[in-house]
Amino acid sequence: MFADDSFLSRLIDNQRSAVRFYRAFAITIFGVGLGVMVLALVWPGESVGERIKTLMTIGGVVISSLSTFQLKEIWNRKDKIAALEAVRAHVGKLNEGDADQAERTRAEEFLSQLVGKIMG
Repeated sequence: MFADDSFLSRLIDNQRSAVRFYRAFAITIFGVGLGVMVLALVWPGESVGERIKTLMTIGGVVISSLSTFQLKEIWNRKDKIAALEAVRAHVGKLNEGDADQAERTRAEEFLSQLVGKIMG
């Protein structure tokens, strides 16, 4: 079941779509934080100094904390993609070659454990 190339391809595609989502979300969060900072600079009012300080702090917190979290998730997903592609290449070699049944069984067990770690 796990050694099926289409199954591994679906897992890799799911990880890639997660990377795209996290990237878009990080860009959106960065844009919101930057927008708050720009708003602080152009907003007219009486107590401009205190408002600028507060909005700059909020914008800086949004940019630094939330964007960094998304970048960490992107790096984790890319590591998972690399691991799955390596497993897919190894499974392809096992399916092409004349590997004995014990080696195929061991590869299946390893793959099921790897998928459990990656997906769980």
